[in-house]
Amino acid sequence: MNARKPSHEGIHSSPFSFASLALSGEESAAAGALYDFSRAVRRDADLQHDAAAARLEHWRREVAAVYKGVCADPLMRAVLPAIKNHGLSRDHFERFLSAVEMDLGLRRYRTFDELKDYCDCAAGSLAYLVVEIIGLHDDADAKEHARSLGLGAELVRIVRDMGSDAIKGRIYLPLDDLDMFKYTVDELRAGTVTEGFLKLGRLMTIRARAAFDRSEKALRPGLRRRLVAPEIVRATCEELLRKVETHLDDCLLCASPAIKKWELVLIALTTWAEIKIAVFNK
Repeated sequence: MNARKPSHEGIHSSPFSFASLALSGEESAAAGALYDFSRAVRRDADLQHDAAAARLEHWRREVAAVYKGVCADPLMRAVLPAIKNHGLSRDHFERFLSAVEMDLGLRRYRTFDELKDYCDCAAGSLAYLVVEIIGLHDDADAKEHARSLGLGAELVRIVRDMGSDAIKGRIYLPLDDLDMFKYTVDELRAGTVTEGFLKLGRLMTIRARAAFDRSEKALRPGLRRRLVAPEIVRATCEELLRKVETHLDDCLLCASPAIKKWELVLIALTTWAEIKIAVFNK
């Protein structure tokens, strides 16, 4: 059996950084500042508990301060123009930080509905902010696209990182599902692959794919060309999902599949070209 080592890599960072290049110059800068902030917060969440908790309080103070225009942290100063220029909602920042608090508290989720709430904070909040950067604050379809994209992306991350997360004491798989498939938390922590585990993993990937399908269905005619960057993220996460689906046991053993840099570039260019060609043909 492979040695199990915690992984600190996420799935949102690289796709997000590549996708932001599809935005206009000022929007790209705003999304880049948001990406730097979220990456720093996630990195801090992996510190020892007391240090991580202190950093979480730091970020909460900085979010409060940035909405008063007096923040001190360089990363938040970079976010300030985005907030001013695009009217970004403070609630989305607060909800993102609340997901970190759940992680630090090693919260567990009894039902899938409870897990969905966590996903909406952890990834949906960032997707909503990107929609606001693009200028679609009150667009119900764009919000549904963001909500479903955030859910799908976070579910893929949860499945991909379930082995390394278990080592850190973070159990995201719904406890009701563990019971249904007769798979225990101790087996998860030990990296034990059983038929129950494989069925549970497949259920989680089915849920992720369903979320991506809902995200796509939210794209009324004309909206997709406004959401090129989020669509690049969706295409990238769907490709990672395909890899995860065929390597569930590797995800448990901390040998999770990844997308190579050249694949990220190809996915971004292909998605961008498909959208632009569709607009041109109309």
